[in-house]
Parts: sequence; structure tokens; C-alpha cells
Amino acid sequence: MSDFITKLHRYRDRVALVTEQQQISYGSLLDTIDRLEQVFQQITSGAVVAVIGDYSAESIAALLALYRKRCIVAPITTKKLLEQQIKVDTLQPDFIVTIGLQVDVTANLGVTTTNPLIDRLRIKNSAGLVLFSSGSTGKPKAMLHDFERLLSGYAEQKSRNMAILVLLMFDHIGGLNTLFNALSAGMRIIIPSIREPEAVAELIEKYEVNILPASPTFLNLLLISGAIDKYNLSSLKLVTYGSEAMPGSLLVRCKQKFLSVKFLQTFGTSETGIIKTESRASDSLDIRFVDNNQSYKIIDGELWLRSEYRIEGYLNQDTSTVEQDGWFRTGDIVEEHLDGYLRIVGRLNDIINVGGEKVFPAEVESCILQLDEVDTCIVYGADNAITGKTVMANVSLAYGCDFSTVKRKIKHHCLLYLERFKVPTKINLVENLAMTDRLKRIKSMCGVNNE
Repeated sequence: MSDFITKLHRYRDRVALVTEQQQISYGSLLDTIDRLEQVFQQITSGAVVAVIGDYSAESIAALLALYRKRCIVAPITTKKLLEQQIKVDTLQPDFIVTIGLQVDVTANLGVTTTNPLIDRLRIKNSAGLVLFSSGSTGKPKAMLHDFERLLSGYAEQKSRNMAILVLLMFDHIGGLNTLFNALSAGMRIIIPSIREPEAVAELIEKYEVNILPASPTFLNLLLISGAIDKYNLSSLKLVTYGSEAMPGSLLVRCKQKFLSVKFLQTFGTSETGIIKTESRASDSLDIRFVDNNQSYKIIDGELWLRSEYRIEGYLNQDTSTVEQDGWFRTGDIVEEHLDGYLRIVGRLNDIINVGGEKVFPAEVESCILQLDEVDTCIVYGADNAITGKTVMANVSLAYGCDFSTVKRKIKHHCLLYLERFKVPTKINLVENLAMTDRLKRIKSMCGVNNE
């Protein structure tokens, strides 16, 4: 236990965290972990603890202090009180730790957390990590990891004296993967207070950030905001992207703007952890898994994963989908090439069935985004009396473009490059695509502000 924290002592004199207010060394972070462990004296081993707060020295230290105490910890970042309460009610924690100007510990009186999965970790005397699904389609799923086993996957990380910006959320598997990788390698972790393109670009220039993990949605916003032309981003060496499908046209535009940057597609799920991947090339959407701790198979086009770092199960739902033979159905539809590379083509739940023909929104979105007049777009299915479903597109346009003209151009362009059943039958002009359900879900996962 605590080998992960012990490793951090190697970097005591390095800068660990950079915020707008201060720079914190690894030594100071370790001291904060020790201090909070004393603050948490009333919290005993095996207790279930909700930690409400986003990236900060205190939040990170609280997470690791509770890990060292062998607690079952659930980070919660949302500032919306109703969403907080839903997750707390789902978890039924023994304690609630709130990170603000100070660290507050509240006992959740009258609650006795009992669950076979949690009890199993308690018997092993192992810490646990609970992650929640977005809950966009109902009550969020509470996924329980063996925290010790999950962190063991970062043991081989080599020291890298580089700067990385954490953009993905503190309670999202992608964000935690970034955090644990960075800490294990002794990197400087830049923490933005505002996750908007202009603010992030300014931080990249100011702190000479080398690595930017982001979502395709954020990368698109970075392009259309003009921030990449306003700030010097030449320090960037690597951009990793995941959490959603990357439109091919967007990747091409990114490479045109970041000529010397390597782009790497990452892949993983909250249920299986993040898989080590290799992209065929920076401008290619083809990836292959290079992870001895993971295996995969494809059934009816859907990717199934078996991982050493899979969850123990769901605390509030049936766990058979992740326990039977250790295989997990990802819900991602993939194409497999003869040389072993894969291409993620879309989500099973997002497929639009047009008269028996399958349409993947990402393919249509990529086609539409090839047009300079279109800033962002979202493609979805709508009911149709004849074909069952039909393809719809919401678009936002570059400044000064005429919608009627662009709509005709979109139709013509799609007819040139897509089969007719994939061409949107209706195109809507939407000023703020952040308000659509799918983008709202993506942005909540990937750290793009909606307010």
C-alpha cells in the first residue's frame, strides 16, 4: 500500500502543481497529504468518503490521503447542488469531505454503507475509487475500482521533466489517468481555473506546456476561437485526444495548425481504465492497443475489452456485464484492419437506423466540418414515418456566413462524399451548440464549461 505516494518522494524538489495563485512542490504536496491524514483522523479504514471539489493541491492531497488510509473514495466535481446530491444519495457515504477555502469533514449521520463489493475490498484491506457515469440518460452508475490495483498500472512510468495541462475532469477516468501519469513521472501539472480555449492557450504559452490531453470538442473550440493564432503554442510536443469520436476532418485541421505536434488517440472506459495505445500516424484515426494488461475481441462490430484494471462492479446496478469471464462490452463500434489497427467509428447507442441502413453521426459530422463556413455541428436521428429514422444536423457558422447559402452548400457537399441515406434531411442553425444534449454530455465529461 502507498507505493504510489512513496514514489513521489523522488521528486520532492520539483514543481508539482501550478495554479494562478501559487506553485507547489512535490515536497509541499506530500506535506499536505500528511497534514490531511491528521485532519481525517475520524475517518477510519474502509470508510466510504465523498470528496467534493475539483483540481487543487487540497483535492489531490485529500484523494491520496484517503487512498493511504484505505478508504473508499468518490471524487465529485460538479458545482450543481442537485447533481451533487444525486451522487451523494447514490453513494451513501460515511463521510463527506468538501474542498473550499478550507477542508471540511462532515459525518453522514445515520448512514451505514453496506455493499458486497465494498465489503470485498474491506476484507482485502484495499482502498477503493468510485467513479460516476455522466447520468445524462438517467441515474448515474457508480463504478467501484480497486484503487490499489488501478494505481499499480502507473508503477513503470519513467521520470519526465515536462509540463502537462490537466483539462479533463477530476472525477473522470481520463482526467484521473492524466493526473496519475503526471504525478508518477514527476511532471509539472498546470491547473487552469477556467477551461475555455482562450484561457488554456494563454497558460500553454505562459508555462510552456508540452503535453495537452483534450477532447475533440475542445480542440475544435480551440481552432475556431482563434486562440492558437493569438498565443505562442510552440512548446507543445504532444496532444492526446479521446472521450469521444474524432472527426477525420477535424484531425486534419489540427495537424495543419500544429505541424510539429504529435497527435495520439487514447482509449479507455471508466469500467476498464485507460489502455496504452499507438496511433498509426499523427494524422490517422487508426490505433492499436500496446498494453499487456488488456485484451480485446470484436463481436458484431462491437469492441469488447478484458482488463487487469477493470472495476469490481457497479454499486447500484447489476454487475454481470463486467464480471462474466472478465469481458466488458464497450458499446463502441470499430473497424479492424488486417495489420491489427482499429478505427473507432461510433457509439452503438448513437447509430441512426435509416430504413435498415446504419449511419454513424461522426462520419457525417466529419464531412460537414470540412467546410470552412461551419464552426461546429452535431448530427442526430429523428423519427420518420417512412424510414423509421432520418438524419438531422445542427450547425453553428463562422462569423458573417449566410445560413441559407451554407445550408445549400452542406447538402451539395454531403451528396458528393456520402451515400444519399446519410445526407441530412434537415439542417438547423443553432447559435450555441453547447446546449444540445449530446454536446452537454461530452463537455461535462471533458471539462468544457457550459455556463
